[in-house]
Amino acid sequence: MFFRSDKAVSMSKHKHNGAPSLLGADLTVTGDLSTEGEMQIDGTVEGNIHAGKLTVGAQARINGDIHAREVAIRGEVHGSIIADGVHLAQTAKVSGDIVWHNTFGVETGAYFNGQCRHSGKPFEAASASPAPAAAPAFDEAPHRFAQNA
Repeated sequence: MFFRSDKAVSMSKHKHNGAPSLLGADLTVTGDLSTEGEMQIDGTVEGNIHAGKLTVGAQARINGDIHAREVAIRGEVHGSIIADGVHLAQTAKVSGDIVWHNTFGVETGAYFNGQCRHSGKPFEAASASPAPAAAPAFDEAPHRFAQNA
């Protein structure tokens, strides 16, 4: 923390100027990833990702939710995306919902299966959303599963 005029200034309010974090194509990560800065993923991630700026490479596969200020998708994502800006490149394959605020772009050829909605405050809307309703239970009466003779 820096102190100026007896007031603390948090480093997290300053833009991250370090080198981007890279996950190579031969790397598989199981677990959540988090950075305030920039991250590029070319491998596989089984978990949620929180980043300032995220690039999902053409050979990458993400199985989890993404929360970021900016997201560029060139590979596969199976999970929801919540961001200020989202760009789906021609090679993108997204199965999941997208909530965005400032920009949403889709190139010709991109695959998207899910719901997309604009929100003035996407991160607050996502945390306030109710949990998905449980799937209706099947009627397990024996006659439902009996084979006809």
